Amino acid sequence: MLELGLGYTLYMRYLDNPSQLAEPGFYYMHFMFARIGYRYQNPKNGLFFKAAFLPYAAFDDFFLGGVIILPHIGIAVGKSF
Repeated sequence: MLELGLGYTLYMRYLDNPSQLAEPGFYYMHFMFARIGYRYQNPKNGLFFKAAFLPYAAFDDFFLGGVIILPHIGIAVGKSF
């Protein structure tokens, strides 16, 4: 079975002395996530296996100065009750 998903996280931090290039204040980091995966579940005993490609993008208004895209992969084995 195909699994798809999207997510977003906002990270806010107050810096009282970030550097000489910026003023003290709140700075924000944004993270966007995607999930493209496959799931197999045995209907008889509940055993399942999942594998996914999990890229995410991180961008902010101060530290990175741009967008960073980081690819990840994930696998899982478990049992449904």
